[in-house]
Amino acid sequence: MLWTTFLRWQKGLNYELRDVGLTQPQFAILAVCAWLSKDERISNQQEIANFTQMDRMTISQVLSKLDELGFVKRLPSKVDARSKEIKVSATGVHRLKRALAVVENYDQKFFQELQQF
Repeated sequence: MLWTTFLRWQKGLNYELRDVGLTQPQFAILAVCAWLSKDERISNQQEIANFTQMDRMTISQVLSKLDELGFVKRLPSKVDARSKEIKVSATGVHRLKRALAVVENYDQKFFQELQQF
């Protein structure tokens, strides 16, 4: 039941986010990138994977798409040549702000309906 509820939530959120140009996983990872860098700290893909508990391959694929869209920049690490530093672009911050309103509105409706069961 949890899995089917999650899939229903994700499908509905993907539908709502289409006008913002993000999917639910892209939104989640973009939001985590912004959160991890809130104090001017630079994060990397491994930290994002650890924070989200998602596998590194998924994180890498989503970050690749976010980079392609111009929402993040993946830069070579100054500390570890094997690592990429992740920085949210100004475009990414703007897109994230738009998406946050959509997600908050959708979540409120979705979970309110869920409470009726």
